[in-house]
Amino acid sequence: MKLWVEEYRPRRLKDMVLPKGAKNIVKNFIDDFYSSPHLLLYSMTPGTGKTSLAFVLSNELEADLLRLNASDERGIETIRTKVKDFVSTVSFSGSAKIAFLDEADYLTPEAQASLRAMMEEYSYNAKFIISCNNVDKIIEPIRSRTIMIDFSDISKKSIKNRLLYIIKKKKVKYSDKVLDNIIDVYYPSLRNMINEIQRQFLVYRGVKKKVESFENLLRNTKDAIVNGDDPFTIIKSLDDYVQDYNSFLIKLTELILKDKELDQDFRMQFLLLAGKYEYRQRIADARLQFIAFLMEVYDETQEAR
Repeated sequence: MKLWVEEYRPRRLKDMVLPKGAKNIVKNFIDDFYSSPHLLLYSMTPGTGKTSLAFVLSNELEADLLRLNASDERGIETIRTKVKDFVSTVSFSGSAKIAFLDEADYLTPEAQASLRAMMEEYSYNAKFIISCNNVDKIIEPIRSRTIMIDFSDISKKSIKNRLLYIIKKKKVKYSDKVLDNIIDVYYPSLRNMINEIQRQFLVYRGVKKKVESFENLLRNTKDAIVNGDDPFTIIKSLDDYVQDYNSFLIKLTELILKDKELDQDFRMQFLLLAGKYEYRQRIADARLQFIAFLMEVYDETQEAR
């Protein structure tokens, strides 16, 4: 069965769920492309629509599109070769040109400096769309040369309307209270909401079971880790609810660090391990890396007992 996230990925602007205040910015980007500033799309939570918007704008403009995932191609040579070759040449068809740098917070400072120069030099010929999770890792000269759109600020009403569109297309029976619960738990990740709706449809033949709040999951997981519970018992309790193990690890680490009742050495060791596995989650299966993380933390806690 095809994932509904892909089946209902927006193709046109009318299908997008945009952050508040973004509609006019996006419309101007389409209507007055060559005079429009570059765009910087950001949110700490994945699955909010940043990548979808880049593809939608390319579709609306029928533009030539270069997409680079900066977490894979993060060095200065990529910017100097692939990106420069693309933005410095004119399209054979006369189409607009868009260079989309996804997860640009992984670009090295040197690569970002090179990118900044190209944004100035070739703005007459191509526009840059930059997406990231951590906007603080984007150098200020790039931020100042873009219009920034915060994808964590999306209307829950707009999200619900999009979910209802999918539900009705798929003829799924649903509880309005459960739908509101799913939105509250997974907000602002529309991707996670759609995945949860499809999961419930497959398991329960309808959207009818409330999901555990993110805060409760975090607290329960923290307590289980501190108590030295078996890692596979912990992961089993999470699999029905957690769609994004990378974000979950980040939030769990924040919760551990804030708990002053925990031993300081434990909190510092937890932070070091979390940093190692958060990076690994970017380049390998996030769930498997989270299990490996739980096992290493478990070993540390057992040795300390």
